Amino acid sequence: MVDARGLGCHDHLCWGYEDPAEFRSRVREFLAEGLALGQRVCYAGTGPVPRLMADLDGIVDGDEASRRGALRVLSLDDLGALGDPHVRLRTYAKATEAALADGYRGLRVAADVTGLLQSPTRLNSLARFEHLADGYSAVHPFSALCGYDRRKLDRPTLALLSALHPSANENHAGFRLHASARGGCCASLGGELDLASAELFPRALGHVDPRPVGGRLVLDATTLDFIDHRNLLALAEHARRHAAEVVLRAPRPEPASVVEVLKLQDIRVEAPR
Repeated sequence: MVDARGLGCHDHLCWGYEDPAEFRSRVREFLAEGLALGQRVCYAGTGPVPRLMADLDGIVDGDEASRRGALRVLSLDDLGALGDPHVRLRTYAKATEAALADGYRGLRVAADVTGLLQSPTRLNSLARFEHLADGYSAVHPFSALCGYDRRKLDRPTLALLSALHPSANENHAGFRLHASARGGCCASLGGELDLASAELFPRALGHVDPRPVGGRLVLDATTLDFIDHRNLLALAEHARRHAAEVVLRAPRPEPASVVEVLKLQDIRVEAPR
């Protein structure tokens, strides 16, 4: 992925960057397409609003869009600490509902959220929020571009955050664990889970904390290419903590074979519905 174009009303994209000017270019193209789609767009970051406004110089008809309320800019400093991710999600949900009520086709947000990551506690809150926001965007006309400055984050942290998005300009984790729009699925699991992800995947599970429904933790695994015994055991342990059975809806036969060899009673593999 080389740019932030061609995205729809439900996309949730992670963008790691080292050059702030390059990220601002991605923000402008992402928001400009949102305006063209009839969405209300919003840019958020740390620092004063006038400086953030300057980041958007070059968006066609940006001044006019701002005057009529189609383009908004806010400082994350004004929102305070991230706090409860459910409360933060309600803020974006209300903004989406307001955009629809005002005649827009949805809400599109671009945000550089690097400044919110100042402690491990904040990482836990932000990672949980990313998953909640992803679940909201899967079924509501809310799309987001989340920027992370690679110069200020260690590689495991960036890998974790990119893995919690359906799309990213880079994915060092090798896997993705994000919300699913498929009925009955509490999350979507894709990519490859092998020795390289054996440490990161349990962390991602802990942050996302998918919860069972009716004693079943159903994962949409239609894009899962490979999962080894280590990561299946991590899934089984997560299921045991919630007194539940994991159901992997996977089109490939390999996961079922590994589950059978390991005799994992807490995991069942079935065909996607």
